[in-house]
Amino acid sequence: MAFRFRIPNIGFRKRMSWSDFTVACIVGVLAGIYTFKPGLQQAKDEIERREALKEIQARRKAEMEQEKNLRATK
Repeated sequence: MAFRFRIPNIGFRKRMSWSDFTVACIVGVLAGIYTFKPGLQQAKDEIERREALKEIQARRKAEMEQEKNLRATK
């Protein structure tokens, strides 16, 4: 039947046991976590850097406004 519909016949002819399937799923999940964890950490660090930069810019802007107000009152 798989041959008739040109579907790869690995899944039709060779059946996996549930234990093999479970082990394969667990290994796949662990491999995915191992693969994407550095990228997620890098994205998290980048978000923290952007937030810190926004805080610094807001602080500088507030300091500039204070200096302008002090100059205007003198």
